[in-house]
Amino acid sequence: MKYIDLRKEYPHLDSTYSEYPVSCKVDAMFEQYHLADQALEKRRRRNGDVVSLDSDPGVEAHILDRVPGPEEETLEHIRNEELYKALRSIPRKQADRIYAYYFMDMTLQEIADADGASVQAIYYSIQAGKKNLKKILEKLFQEP
Repeated sequence: MKYIDLRKEYPHLDSTYSEYPVSCKVDAMFEQYHLADQALEKRRRRNGDVVSLDSDPGVEAHILDRVPGPEEETLEHIRNEELYKALRSIPRKQADRIYAYYFMDMTLQEIADADGASVQAIYYSIQAGKKNLKKILEKLFQEP
């Protein structure tokens, strides 16, 4: 069992606990993150990417990169879990076709060829599946 210093990792939080126990895998992930961050800063300094906002080019390139925070990643993970749960609750053919179309980027013709159905049948199946998903997800995310 390893311990991470929450005040060091999240200085903007007013944490009453300074150290938090984590697994070795999580500790290794934090260490890997720190090493990658240090390498990036070294590379920026070496290449001259760190400049003042008062000089040209005016804005550092890395400032424009938006990195999602832990809260956003967690919410995205929860949304994905709920979406996959909803996909499992609709008819199997509709779920397979929606998955192929939206997640595997297959065309309607490719799905039709794989299923041995017409393009029109695939299209209507996907539309019906989307309606079913919408009903399920609206019920799930409604305010009580």
